[in-house]
This record gives sequence, C-alpha cells and structure tokens, in this order.
Amino acid sequence: SALSAAPPVMEEKELEKTWGKLERRTRCWATILAHLTGFGSIHCGTVLQHLPWLRDSPGASFVAAPAMFLLAAVLNWCARRVREGVTSKTYQRLDSTGSPHHDVSAWAGEWQRWTYDLWTENVIDAEHDAAALAVSFLLVQSCRFAFSGQLADEMTPGQKKSQRTIEEFAAFSLVFAALSIALVVAGRRIFRGAAPTPGTLKSFLRRCWALLQLSSAMAFAWTLLFSARWEITRFSGYLGPPTSLTSRISLALVISFFAATIIKMLDFVIDLESTQEDADEALGNIISSLGILVGFSWEQSFDGGVEVVALRTYRPLWTELALACAVVALILPAWRRHILEKVIVEEKKRAHKEIRKSRELR
Repeated sequence: SALSAAPPVMEEKELEKTWGKLERRTRCWATILAHLTGFGSIHCGTVLQHLPWLRDSPGASFVAAPAMFLLAAVLNWCARRVREGVTSKTYQRLDSTGSPHHDVSAWAGEWQRWTYDLWTENVIDAEHDAAALAVSFLLVQSCRFAFSGQLADEMTPGQKKSQRTIEEFAAFSLVFAALSIALVVAGRRIFRGAAPTPGTLKSFLRRCWALLQLSSAMAFAWTLLFSARWEITRFSGYLGPPTSLTSRISLALVISFFAATIIKMLDFVIDLESTQEDADEALGNIISSLGILVGFSWEQSFDGGVEVVALRTYRPLWTELALACAVVALILPAWRRHILEKVIVEEKKRAHKEIRKSRELR
C-alpha cells in the first residue's frame, strides 16, 4: 500500500515521523514472516532428510542443505521478478496520469522510489534470513548425524552422548565461525566496488555469497546450541530430562551469560578505530549469530512453558494457539515501537561510522 500511494506533501519533521513508522512496520513484518518461512523450511528439510534414501548415512543427508540452498536461490529470483513487475506498473501509472501541480507529482514520484527501496531492502534481508535459517539448520543436522551416528528429529537432543563427542562437536563450531569470517573477507575482495545491477549474474552471485555468509554464521549458533543441549543431558539427575522446563531455562540462562560476555568483548573490538571494515563486518556476523543463539535457547524455554500450560487444559492445541496469539498481541507492539526502533537507529549510526572510516582510509 505504501508503494502504490503517496501521502500529502509534508513538513520535514512530519515526514521523518511518518517514514520512521513505515520503516518499523515494514521491518517488523518482514522479520516475522521470514522466521515463519525459515522454520517452515526447516521442517520441510527435516522431512527430506528422513527419506529412506537419505537417512541411512550422514553423507547422503547432506544433500538436503544444498537442495534447500538452490530452492531458495530460485525462489528469490522469482520474487525479484514479481517485485520488478509490480513497481514497473506503478511507475508507468504514475508517469501516465501526471498532475497539474508539478510539486505534488514530483513528491509522489520521490515517495514511490523511497518506498520501493525500503521494500526491496527488507524483502532481500527477509529472504536471506529465511533461507539461511533452513540451510544452516540442515547442515548442522547432518553434522550432528556424522558426530553422533543418530539422525535426530528437528530440535530433539536425541540420546545421551559421550563427553568426547560433545567436546568435538562444540569445537567444530569454530569451523563455521572461521568460515563466516573467511567468506566476509573474500567477498569484500571479489565483489569490491559499486553494487552490481539487479538481474545480472554478478548480482545473483553476490546474493548467493551473502546467503553463504549468513548460513555459516547461523550454523555456528546452531552447533553451539546443540552442543549445550547434549551437555545438559549429563545433568539430567539434577535438572530432569532435557525436554523439561527446568533444563530448558537453565540452558537459556547459561547461553545468555556466555553470549553476553563474548558479545561485549567483540563489540569493544569493533568500536576500535584501528580495526578494518573487513574485521568489523566479520565480527558483526559473529555477534549476530550469538544473538540468534540466545533467541533459539529462549524460544525453547517459552515453547516448553506453553506446552506445560496447554497440557493442563481440555484442548491443548487450541490453548497453544490462544497463548501464541496473546503473546503476539502483547509483545509485538512493544518490540516494534521501542526495541526495533533502537535497533534501526543503532544500525544507521554504525553505517555512518563505517562510511566515515572508509573516507578516512582513502
């Protein structure tokens, strides 16, 4: 709706306020729909991995991750074509109708381009998030299979693992962290210069490269999460089984403390004036993956709490749906108006800082 119609000509302060609301609303729904799509893709990929001809060996199960990657690339290309068709029709309608008032016509055209850029930016980020969630999870799922010899069902911890297996799998997470850093550094050298024209092969390859970066960072988070879940099964005598609410909350608290400590140190390094843009972007990806790790752990805790409450009712499924709707109604507006607004402001500050540092280096 924002793309098809422009508001009346406004003063600068009123324009900034309206644009801020539109930006938060677009970012909010793009994030939510991306995560819904991502977890739906995870379920689809897990079903694929449990097919008879894939579940027999870890090597065969790895087919699911590149298959999901290729599917995401094709769907992203189709979505871009749809966006181009919608926007081209909108611009043609705007140019053909015209207006006797030149200022109003120019203002409407400028608003069209602003909203198109906002739409495109958020859609691309959402597509990357959804695809990276699925690709990274399926990749780590196959790695779990290779280390433990058991192909688990989605988020289940599976059987109790030996201490050596847990330590080796946790150390393996550093491979994904190093891969994420290497992809950032290599990407800046391969795709240096201005952004390629949308629709070209170089633009497609750049998006695939960005998806690989995000997938490797999320795989780092998934690996740490499952390592921690395996480790907590060793304390089942004190905390109960891994699926119990006590175990889930304890795991979320430990992961939150660990992630907050690491993020504080990495953020200090990024703020140093001596660090290069490559290092800042690579460390930023690690920080984002640790934030995702915290979100995954607390999602499991809240999911367990909803299950406990729902099982005490006569209709558990309807109760879970009602509780989910209540959580969305209570938390979503506050998150969009306060937390998301601060995130957007901080991102703009960091972008201005990077521009300033790049100019100083020149």
